[in-house]
Amino acid sequence: MFAIVVKYDEFIKLQSLTWRKNIKIRGITHTGITVKELEKSLPFYRGFLGLEQISKQSDPVYDPNEGAAVGVPDAIIRTVLLKAATGQLIELLEYTQPFSGVDKPMSQNTLGAHHVSFTVDDIEAWRDKLKDNSVEYNAEPKVIGPGIMEGIKWLYFKDPDGIVLEFMELPKGFKNF
Repeated sequence: MFAIVVKYDEFIKLQSLTWRKNIKIRGITHTGITVKELEKSLPFYRGFLGLEQISKQSDPVYDPNEGAAVGVPDAIIRTVLLKAATGQLIELLEYTQPFSGVDKPMSQNTLGAHHVSFTVDDIEAWRDKLKDNSVEYNAEPKVIGPGIMEGIKWLYFKDPDGIVLEFMELPKGFKNF
């Protein structure tokens, strides 16, 4: 396995290269979320959030090539795919081996931290559902001020492993992206 490191000014120069100029990103196929235990996480993602399970839970798989491909040598992985909406998939992954040594998600200001945002129609109703089910959330819904996302309401909450997720409610007629 190897990594290519490019300085920012070199990256800008690389952008002007014309080889394979017809290749492009066509979309995002799925977002993978590593969880401690699929059996603990599935009721939350399927039951609470209402995502549709579209694959069976895989048996633990050991494949040296797969471990190398994901950058975790000797990995044994179980997965399941969930559908949020057409073309919007969540892949839950459970690494049964090797033990990572990390027992909680990273803080949102940590390099590499990310979150998944779910579009909802009524963020206050979802906030109430979070409260009623004792699901941890950071604060009451916030509204984004001037800019491309103006008027969007958002709320961060956590799954059973403490992984940060987000609800977003778009204003009626929102067409900025």
